[in-house]
Amino acid sequence: MSEIEELTCLIRKFASRRDWEKFHTPKNLAMAVAAESGELLEPFLWTSGQESLDILGQPRKREAVEDEVADVAGALLAFCNAAGIDLSRAIARKMAKNALKYPVELIKGRHSLEREGSCCRSGIIGVVVVGVVVVVVAVAVIATV
Repeated sequence: MSEIEELTCLIRKFASRRDWEKFHTPKNLAMAVAAESGELLEPFLWTSGQESLDILGQPRKREAVEDEVADVAGALLAFCNAAGIDLSRAIARKMAKNALKYPVELIKGRHSLEREGSCCRSGIIGVVVVGVVVVVVAVAVIATV
């Protein structure tokens, strides 16, 4: 069993022991992922890139951020349980699509394929990619605890 499968099972058992399955609908859990993601953003609000790195260098603040990462990952794993999604397979499939969409030879060192001044589509795509990275990092952090 992979670490993600073990964590997914742990989340499922946690909810089951508390009789929470009736509340764990895809809608509710998608909202929980969004809410927890907002809490993850809070410590970094109005900080520069360097200040955000400095926050992670402070043990108490880092632990608080790690707790929020765990909450985001836990909500996402609960969503996957409710929706019948294999997170490992979904990430692998999406990363294969991203590799085609963002070929190294065209994107290396750039944040988008869009030309300057064009539609904000690339910014939205960036947010989605960052979301996937946050989930992968969250799962890795949880797995090391």
